[in-house]
Amino acid sequence: RLSLLGLGWVSLLFAGGFWATWRQKDQQRIKPAQTGTAPADRGWGILHPKTFTTLLSMGVLDSSVRSALLTFIPFLLIEKGMSDTSAGLMLTIIFAGGAAGKLGCGLLANRLGNATMIVFTEILTGTFILLLLPVGRVMLLPVLFLLGFFLNGTSSVLLDGVADSFDSAKRSRGYGLYFTIYLGAGALGPIAYGFVGDTWQLTSVFFAMALASLAIVPLTGLYHLSRKR
Repeated sequence: RLSLLGLGWVSLLFAGGFWATWRQKDQQRIKPAQTGTAPADRGWGILHPKTFTTLLSMGVLDSSVRSALLTFIPFLLIEKGMSDTSAGLMLTIIFAGGAAGKLGCGLLANRLGNATMIVFTEILTGTFILLLLPVGRVMLLPVLFLLGFFLNGTSSVLLDGVADSFDSAKRSRGYGLYFTIYLGAGALGPIAYGFVGDTWQLTSVFFAMALASLAIVPLTGLYHLSRKR
């Protein structure tokens, strides 16, 4: 309870800081629009529907895999003989890798291109998910760190494509649409993969998540082609 209370206060402090910093800038941005002729404010402003649909499909798979993986990894670690506390600490390793992946994959995408980076991260994500099944305790730390790196890195690259899919005046609602569906998939992911585990066994969940990650690879090809048209 004390930890949650601390998180709440930190959130309120940051919210106050953002409000004080951006309030005047928002007012300056809105005033010119009010004095001129109001533009048509209908629709979502999607410039390339096929590109956005493909990008959203990739995001749905990516989000569902991420949330389900973080849900079921502790069960796999406990099955390997770890205590509840040790399994929780292993999640910290994944989060650390994820933080590094957000930065690292974003920088690499600038050099290699978005499509290449998405293929790269999803292939390695699927590979490391499967490696979790046979790997012993000694190799768990590097495998979990690298899994977190590539698991979280994809979302950074996907977000870059969202802005290009919408009219610049409607990007706020565009991101709202994307994140609503993206996070909705993250909420439903553990439930969907949970049915897989209940029907077969825990290892089948990890095979299913690996396949979902690899399914993003052909979608990346479609996304790349749709952007060229």
